[in-house]
Amino acid sequence: MKSVFEYTLGKKAEDTTSGILHFLMEKGSDHMFQKISEYFQFEVNSKEQITISEQTANEFGRFDLHIAAKDESFEYIIENKLSASFTWNKDGIHQVERYINYLGQSGNRRNKLYILCPAQRTPHIEREVEAYSIENVQISIIEWEGLCELLKQFDNPVGKELVTFINSRYLVNARLSEEGVKMFSDCNYGIDFIRMMQIIDKIHSSLDLDKKKAPKFDKDDYSYGFFFTYGKNEYWFGFLPDIWASHGVPIALQHRSLTKENAHFKSYKNFEGEELYKFFHAFENFSDSGAIINHLGTLIET
Repeated sequence: MKSVFEYTLGKKAEDTTSGILHFLMEKGSDHMFQKISEYFQFEVNSKEQITISEQTANEFGRFDLHIAAKDESFEYIIENKLSASFTWNKDGIHQVERYINYLGQSGNRRNKLYILCPAQRTPHIEREVEAYSIENVQISIIEWEGLCELLKQFDNPVGKELVTFINSRYLVNARLSEEGVKMFSDCNYGIDFIRMMQIIDKIHSSLDLDKKKAPKFDKDDYSYGFFFTYGKNEYWFGFLPDIWASHGVPIALQHRSLTKENAHFKSYKNFEGEELYKFFHAFENFSDSGAIINHLGTLIET
């Protein structure tokens, strides 16, 4: 069944689903709010005690959902991570660190940061946020699966549509298209995929750099590549499915120190229209490691 949310793909999925969760908490029944509150373990008995806002922007970032007690006794931030990665600001400060700094500035130990994500992302997110934990701000990872099971209990059409959308796109029954089945059934594609990984490894071993890390797979975006530093700039190079799926180019160089686009590095979006972090150069000629190395050398020298 096609979900009504399929008609809202002009927005980021996180923004759309956060807005609907906001609607359900604010406009849904008191009983629904109480159950959602219990699931998140909010310290609140009634929605009349709080104000809820979405996409709240300030110097610390843009909060997906911001919940504040009317008596100023606590603040919660809910950061929705259906598929997007955490971001860094122009000063290189991680999103979680910025949000914790915001919540911690009052010294109120009741303030909390919630990360809402699919269960498969929980281990990765736990490792990532661990570095930013501080004593007076709690971080809780809440899984979409449990929230969807809770929403199923209510005869609320908007809640049911949200569950349909989340389940069909992010949680269960991931399946290939017919074209995808044909492609993955082709042995030659399997061989070329292995060669693609070998190209990344070959380029990594060929680069004479002091500050380069070993290539690795990232379960968050299914990429395979490595970080390196050249001069004062930080880069990532590798196989990036997000750009492959949206632009047909599987290999890219990310300039992580750049603050705006230039002639060589552009802003890219994934196939769902979500903007990727920082700026990339996609290698349209990606069949030969030697050609890629020469091109890469030119880019980092520019």
